[in-house]
Amino acid sequence: MKGKHESGGMYEEKVLDLKEHYALIDFETPVYCFKGSVIIGSKLDIDANSKQCRIAFEGELLQILTSEQRSSFSIRRLKERIGKIEKVLDSNTVLVKDLFKKETNITLFIGKKVELKGLGKSGTISSTFGKSGKIKVTTAEPIPKESTEALINSEVVMLIEKELFKSKKK
Repeated sequence: MKGKHESGGMYEEKVLDLKEHYALIDFETPVYCFKGSVIIGSKLDIDANSKQCRIAFEGELLQILTSEQRSSFSIRRLKERIGKIEKVLDSNTVLVKDLFKKETNITLFIGKKVELKGLGKSGTISSTFGKSGKIKVTTAEPIPKESTEALINSEVVMLIEKELFKSKKK
């Protein structure tokens, strides 16, 4: 939001985009609390006389998990990989580079959905192309001939859910 300050100078106020965040907190010793309680976490390792804020987080306790529930609980993070279209191969297939490294096992990703930003459509990873990490992406609908030039170097985005804190099986 832009405006004019009383002193005559201009100012710009930034509106924060506050999104909901969730945290799983696992204590070494039990802590007695009720569902719906307000919890506050602080950084006690910072000097109390410091001018730095010691509050780390604040929020509402939504769920209490038993140790059995905790072991089956999974936390996932959404990762985004970005590549570029190198070439339009035919009316339904494009060649994508920079989405994977040369050493990545791309066969694990065949069949995954990607978004072709230049088209505003989605496609599917259909196969590898050579050994340099390039892939072929197939679209369900044909690519208009007039937009093939504009597609070169446009972004291709793949979203991946990565499981955090995965327990290792022995």
